[in-house]
Amino acid sequence: MNTLIEYLAGVSENRLEESRQFLKDIFEVVYPNARNFKLALNIRGRFRLKLPDCFIYATAKSLDIQFVTRNTKDFEASMDGIHIPDA
Repeated sequence: MNTLIEYLAGVSENRLEESRQFLKDIFEVVYPNARNFKLALNIRGRFRLKLPDCFIYATAKSLDIQFVTRNTKDFEASMDGIHIPDA
């Protein structure tokens, strides 16, 4: 949800619906659940990430999928399940 909001925040009003549909066609939107909340709190305590980043990372971990990011300010390639392209 956070990454969806981050992406759509940069889209002009006249292209918003087109962009939503584009994302819906190629991605599955995953909403946080109780497991994600617990994991996000654990991650926050361990890594001191901002809460939105904790939820994104927790969601990827709970789905057992690799989290691909270019955010090297907050994430390191050495973190479990993190992939930073060209790192």
